[in-house]
Amino acid sequence: MLDSLLLKPSNHYLEEDQLYFLVQDQTFIYQLIIYKAQVSTKKVYLLVYHNEFNTIWLAFYNQHERTLFRELLKIPGIGLKNAQLLVKSYTYQEILMIVKTNNEAKLLELKGIGTKMAKNVITKLQKTLFNVTYSSREEELISCLTRLGYSRIKVLNVIKNLDLTRNDEECLQFLLTWLGGEVNESR
Repeated sequence: MLDSLLLKPSNHYLEEDQLYFLVQDQTFIYQLIIYKAQVSTKKVYLLVYHNEFNTIWLAFYNQHERTLFRELLKIPGIGLKNAQLLVKSYTYQEILMIVKTNNEAKLLELKGIGTKMAKNVITKLQKTLFNVTYSSREEELISCLTRLGYSRIKVLNVIKNLDLTRNDEECLQFLLTWLGGEVNESR
């Protein structure tokens, strides 16, 4: 299976977001994922997306964008349209920054992305792109504090400083102390 294609003036042409690639008198059609910062390149990277109804061939300008798209498709609830929406709305670097800073609000700006999906995207991409994981105990504390109305971003930033050798009461007391001043401002 093809992983990438070298682009030469004689073997391809673009029409809107479709890349038509000619190989031995056969034309292959790829949906070109276009980003804000298009790079002039001589190579595109391919991804084949299968669902129960059809197969779609996708082309990317670099391997990082293709990997990000592939990871987005692995997230439950994210289909082809939502993955395309994300990569067409934000550059690769912007998505990395959104994930790194837990910026759910930026994802919520997109039509079709709700709170649950935004949290899911950030959590899953943090695990796959940055190896950020939380223990079940940390997940419980995060869930508890967000249900109490604390900002998830602030909770995640504070939980990094948590000493998990403390008992639950001490952990909550520590987190509430750190979040106390910031929460009253955000409520």
